[in-house]
Amino acid sequence: MTDGPAHSGDETLGGWFIVEVADRAEALELAKSLPTPETVEIRPILESA
Repeated sequence: MTDGPAHSGDETLGGWFIVEVADRAEALELAKSLPTPETVEIRPILESA
């Protein structure tokens, strides 16, 4: 895991998911469970105050 963009330069988006999770830790656990050899990048789209 890294904290920051997964790739620099030109990137190709292969697909995306929008999921509702309680926090970043839950999002990381979910991403780890995905059966994909590719890099998974997590980005917030809505943050509650």
